[in-house]
Amino acid sequence: MCIRDRWDKKLSVKKRLEIRRVVYESVPRLRTLLVHHSDFLGHITREGHQEAPARVTAIMEALTQELCGGSSGLFQNWELELDDDFDLVSQAAVAKAHSQAYINLVNQVHDSLTVSSNPSVPVPFTPLVQRGLSIPGTQLKENEYSDTSFSHGSRRAALRAAGAVVHAIDRVVTGENRSAFCLVRPPGHHAGVNGLIDGGISCGFCIFNSVAIGAIHALEHHHIRRVAVVDLDVHHGNGTENIIMERMRRHQDTNSIFFCSTHLYEVSPQYEFYPGSGASDMLRHNVVNCPIKPLWNLRNQYRPTNSAYAKPRSPQAPGNSKTGRSHFRDLVMQRILPSLRAYGPELIIMSTGFDGAERDLGCRRVDADPANACYGLDLTPQDYAWATDAITTVGRMTNAKTVSVLEGGYGRLSIDKTGNNSVSYNQLAENCLAHLRALIGPK
Repeated sequence: MCIRDRWDKKLSVKKRLEIRRVVYESVPRLRTLLVHHSDFLGHITREGHQEAPARVTAIMEALTQELCGGSSGLFQNWELELDDDFDLVSQAAVAKAHSQAYINLVNQVHDSLTVSSNPSVPVPFTPLVQRGLSIPGTQLKENEYSDTSFSHGSRRAALRAAGAVVHAIDRVVTGENRSAFCLVRPPGHHAGVNGLIDGGISCGFCIFNSVAIGAIHALEHHHIRRVAVVDLDVHHGNGTENIIMERMRRHQDTNSIFFCSTHLYEVSPQYEFYPGSGASDMLRHNVVNCPIKPLWNLRNQYRPTNSAYAKPRSPQAPGNSKTGRSHFRDLVMQRILPSLRAYGPELIIMSTGFDGAERDLGCRRVDADPANACYGLDLTPQDYAWATDAITTVGRMTNAKTVSVLEGGYGRLSIDKTGNNSVSYNQLAENCLAHLRALIGPK
């Protein structure tokens, strides 16, 4: 038995917790930073939209309850540092990731709402971006089908979200905190250089790409040599990929940023899961894509069987089905972790979406009947915690700090007997807190 084993055996759980408390209170830089701001609630989407302010409110309420003595004992007050005192990101920092033409368009939309007779009503954003890109009128998305909204508070919320990431990176890189989680909205990983990706049909609820802005800030302000962006959202981070590749082309830089993404992928004549990209790697550009087939392709074909990882929810096809939570873990183990280890990052930025959770609105097949919806992935809190721990463990091998940024995750839809819809955010909060617990480290 090693010395550490004997030490752990002699100390009770209560005593070890007390020692940790004393150390954390004596050395505040050991705490994980949680960045949030009320400005995020000012981004208003159309009524009934899944990317709603209630998402982050529910997560904050669940966290506050835990910090005030929740029954699960998931967190201790001294493990976390909450921060809402940080600036909006500068327009100059935004211009490092996005074109000036796109920034001007966002400013123009904001200004038009300022002088509007009803500035609190959001406007469809995607058609405005398409017009700014001179897309022919016959190809413009109709306003009623635009799933990305822009309200009077949207620009400020998006600038504040990017400011949160920049602030978190500053704190972590300079050693003021061991890690950070940015509880922000709107999400950003679908926003490319010009906002909308070439050939794209939606802005994907995004305005500015906070993670890409933060990654470039780390490279240019802190002179970090290698930044890894790990995207765990159920949708491919096409905007982040686009910005990274454009930066490589413009600076003839092939190694300063590494991007990897796990996501659902289906492109067929019958259905395309948004955004319909990320089918393969682009190793020349330091891009590793890990597509997962949606579970609805296996529906009613295979019976659930036991899993080696945890209580199963995914139908397991004979052989390698390449779908469900088991395959998600396989991809993390076999593709993401070895790639991260080989790259040797100095900073890891996680684009963390919780829309791959079981029955989350974000992984629902949108052409399905809501009463009998099909879902493409079935991740659990244990999966998010496991992936977070695995990624941060690899990061510690190269002394890399980790900053996580909220992307998707929209809650579960329920329909009562009268046909009325309601959204529960309990699962979203549970998944997010499991991720945060793993980011902090073991209890």
